[in-house]
Amino acid sequence: MLFRDKSKHKNDFKKTQSFELEDNPINQDILYVTSFLTEERQVNKKIMGIELRPNISYLSGLSIFIVTITGNMMVSFLSQSTNILLKNKFNITDEQEMIQISSLMVLYCNVAMIFVCPFVGVLFDILGRKVVISFFFIIAGPLCALLPYTKSLWFGFTLSRIGLAILTGSMISNTLIPDYVERKCIGKSVIYNNFARYLGNFLSPIIFLTIIIYYSITYSYNLMGIVMTLTGVILYFTIQEPTDLVHDQDAVTPNTNHQLLNGILMKFRIAIQECKQNRTLIFSFAQTFVVRMGIILGSNAYSLWILLKIPDEVRAFEMLAFSHSFSSCLNFIIQIPLIKILDKIQPRLLVIFAQSLRATVLFFSLWTNQQGEQWIVANIILMSLSNGIANVSRDLVFQKNQASQSRGVIHGFMELFTNLGMLTFIFIFACLSPVIGLCGCFCFLGTLDLLLLLLSLQFKFTKPEN
Repeated sequence: MLFRDKSKHKNDFKKTQSFELEDNPINQDILYVTSFLTEERQVNKKIMGIELRPNISYLSGLSIFIVTITGNMMVSFLSQSTNILLKNKFNITDEQEMIQISSLMVLYCNVAMIFVCPFVGVLFDILGRKVVISFFFIIAGPLCALLPYTKSLWFGFTLSRIGLAILTGSMISNTLIPDYVERKCIGKSVIYNNFARYLGNFLSPIIFLTIIIYYSITYSYNLMGIVMTLTGVILYFTIQEPTDLVHDQDAVTPNTNHQLLNGILMKFRIAIQECKQNRTLIFSFAQTFVVRMGIILGSNAYSLWILLKIPDEVRAFEMLAFSHSFSSCLNFIIQIPLIKILDKIQPRLLVIFAQSLRATVLFFSLWTNQQGEQWIVANIILMSLSNGIANVSRDLVFQKNQASQSRGVIHGFMELFTNLGMLTFIFIFACLSPVIGLCGCFCFLGTLDLLLLLLSLQFKFTKPEN
């Protein structure tokens, strides 16, 4: 078996090693075997069928999913427990006051992330993935553990909550997939990363809300802080710098404040130049602006629609729980076959299908709003499903079209447009819903999907291999 393709390899050697091999078959065999074994040693490692880039270890590949699981546990935990902590810690019992304070915190977090995210991306490129990601996890640990002990609502608690939002958002939106995964396997890694996200969201209420019920909310925050810090320590030893950045990073490591400023400006210039050369990145920013507006659908609009259309509160909660659980299961199941086929699908076709489906479902709400509660629940499930597919297409197009030397900055730009989209839809939702109604807001988002669909026809979705 070892020498089955011997003649083919010998011909290759004759082209490159023409001296004395033609007259010495023994030397030719020795060199052939040496080259064959070296070639075998250089075969890229695989995790769950995902081919890693050269010289990337198994532990570094697994760190992609460790970051996603733990980061999403933190995000889910904070979103589910912040209002409980506000109520217990600061004795806020008035419903309107609670809604106002929690809404302002969400607004402050989004605004802060809009300004901070591009600069966090620069840190990824200048300081490296290992230092930034592990440092964020380690710092988030004590910040989370100490949150229940803050005395001031607006100074201590709110600032800490904003800091945690920035840290967790920066952890999850990292560059590890394009850093570690071969481009031909990025689609598969996107799906597995989604599964890791679902797992983190699933584990969070089971572990930490159970602790809140049986012990106290302070214990749950303390445990979450310990988990984050330990994860940061582990990641420091598992994350490695991508091979296509090592030499560049060694060349630009800043030693003074002046060099640091020049390094930041240089990284921004490289990223802007990359966007000019690869216009698909510009489409990715527009796509994430529109697609990530769907986060507001899941966090607020679905529940409002059900509560407004179903007078019985108990029945409304039942329908809300059913729609969320069923749509989550359906999103998980429908992505399983995508593991095998996503890298074979043309990104343009996936974008057209995803945006067409979501626009159709959003406009369909005009009809279902006049029907019974079952139709409304079915429409919400379809909205969630189409939103999940749109996010998959967004991730696929973006992850396959990144530069090698400015991935951090590009990711920072991506997070900037993500938060701009969410903030824009919050204002649209708050200002236009009294005028055009809830379904009018759905149709507004559907119109943006159709405009994005037309815009996609002007862009290419393939990028040459690095």
